[in-house]
Amino acid sequence: MRAAVAGITLAALAAGPVQAATPELAASQRLMDRREVAAGTRAQVLGFQDGRFYANGWHITGEMGGIVTPPLKLLDSVYFGVNGQWAGPASTFKSGWGYVRYELPAIDGIRLRRTDFAPDARRGALLKLRLTNPRRVKRTVRVDVDAHSELMTQYPWSEKGKVPNASDNAPDRAWASRRKLVFRDTGQLPGESRAHSYTAIVGSNRVPRTLRTGPGHFGPFGAGRVCASDQKPEPMPRDCDDGPFGRGTGGRLRYKVKLPARGSASVWIAVAGSENSIAEARSEFDRLTFRPGRLLDAKRARRARLGRRSRLVLPGDPLLQRSIEWGKQNLADLTQTAKGLEIRWTDEGKQWTPVGDVARIRWLGAGFPDYPWLFAVDGAYTAHAAVTLGQFGPIKDHMRAVRDISELLSDRSGVGRARGGRGWLGLARQGRPNRRSRLGRG
Repeated sequence: MRAAVAGITLAALAAGPVQAATPELAASQRLMDRREVAAGTRAQVLGFQDGRFYANGWHITGEMGGIVTPPLKLLDSVYFGVNGQWAGPASTFKSGWGYVRYELPAIDGIRLRRTDFAPDARRGALLKLRLTNPRRVKRTVRVDVDAHSELMTQYPWSEKGKVPNASDNAPDRAWASRRKLVFRDTGQLPGESRAHSYTAIVGSNRVPRTLRTGPGHFGPFGAGRVCASDQKPEPMPRDCDDGPFGRGTGGRLRYKVKLPARGSASVWIAVAGSENSIAEARSEFDRLTFRPGRLLDAKRARRARLGRRSRLVLPGDPLLQRSIEWGKQNLADLTQTAKGLEIRWTDEGKQWTPVGDVARIRWLGAGFPDYPWLFAVDGAYTAHAAVTLGQFGPIKDHMRAVRDISELLSDRSGVGRARGGRGWLGLARQGRPNRRSRLGRG
C-alpha cells in the first residue's frame, strides 16, 4: 500500500478553486520493485513506482496488475513515447491523496510528468502525460501511446482441473473505431453459465493522427517478455511483461502536440471497460473524457475533505500522526462498489452453481493486487481501523454485503464463509456447512 512508501516527503500541491492542498509521499529508491495503486471505487491502476507495468501478482500468475474495473481486467499496460523515444523509468514516484505521479526523464529537452487516477464511480481510469517546453520557441512534438489488452475476469483459477480456469482465457480482438482503440473478448468458456461480452476502450479527448493494432505494443518492451508459471529461478516482476495466461493484443495511438514557448500541454488517455456490452464501455469512455481535469480536481477535493475528518494532533509523535492521516486515505483506496452481482457456489473451482443475485454491495478490499475482493475475516480486522478513523459507513456496508451474500449461500441459516488470513471460517455455528464461493459479475 502507499503508506509503505519509503522516504516520506510532504509537499503542498497547487490548489485549484475546488480543491485543497494535500500532502504527497515521495520515493526514489528501487522503484522498479515497489508496487503502487491508483484506486477508485470501481477501477484501479496497478503498476510499479518506476511507471512500468510488469507482470504482477500470483493469484493468476502475472495477471493481477494493469488497469482493472472489477470483476474485469482491461489492460496489461499503457506506455507513452515522445518523438520516437519511449519514456524511461521514473526518477521519482509521488503518491497523493487520490492519485499517483511519476517524474519521468526528459526527452529532446521536453520535461515529462505522468499522473494516474481512477475517478470514483467510473468503470475506468485516466492517465495524463504533461509535457513542458523550457525553450523560448514553440515546439510541436509527436506523442505515441501503446496499450496492450488483457480482457479476463479477476477470479478464474490457475490450478489445473478447476473452472473457470485462467488457461481457457480467450484471445482478444482489436480494431480502431471512432478515433479510439477497441478491444473485445466474446464467447463462452468452460464453466461459464452463459456467454460473456468483454470490452476495453482506449483513447483521448484529442484526435489521433494515426491508429494501428496488432500483437505486442508493450511500449519500450516491444512484443513483450513472457514468463512461465514454473520458470526457475522464479523471475522478478521487472523481468516480465506478460504471464502464461496472457491472450491479449495491442494497439498504438499517435498524437501531435503543440507546446507553447516556456509552457506546457497535456495528453489525457482514458481506459474504460465493461463486462456487459460495448455500448456500456463507450458510455463510460465518454464520461471519462469529458473534462478529465475536473474529474481529477473533484477526486482530490473529496480526499481532502476526508483528510479533514477525525483529525488527531500528536505533537510528540508527528510520524504516527501522519500514519493515521494516510491510513484514512488507504482505507478509501480499498473501498469499492459493485452492482448486479451473481452469487455462485464454486467449492474451490469444483462447481459453478448460481444461487441468486445481489443488486449492489460496497466493501473494503483485503489488499491489492491479489486480494481486492470482499472477505469476512479480513473485514473483521479492518473494522477496528475503520471505526477508529471514523469511516463507519464503508465498514457497515461491508458487513451488510457479507450478510446479503451469506443469506443466499446458506439458505438464510445464519452461516457464512469467507476467506481470511487463516482460511475459510464460518460466521456462525448453526446451519449446514457452507461451500466456498466467489463473487461473479458486477
